[in-house]
Amino acid sequence: ATYPLFTPRKGATASFAGGFQTLVDRLVERLEQLDNVHCSLGVSVASPEALAAERGQPLSSIVWCA
Repeated sequence: ATYPLFTPRKGATASFAGGFQTLVDRLVERLEQLDNVHCSLGVSVASPEALAAERGQPLSSIVWCA
């Protein structure tokens, strides 16, 4: 693996300033800049199939994380 910012030593650990939520927040921010991406966080949806039907999208376009 390559790392553009640093070369880790064997057995070394790394962390995010501000915690792991920093990574999640940045990913959401970048994804929401895309015209073909919609992020729904903290919503109640019964299943990926239900969300696809609600949004009028094929199931193959739904990324589901629980």
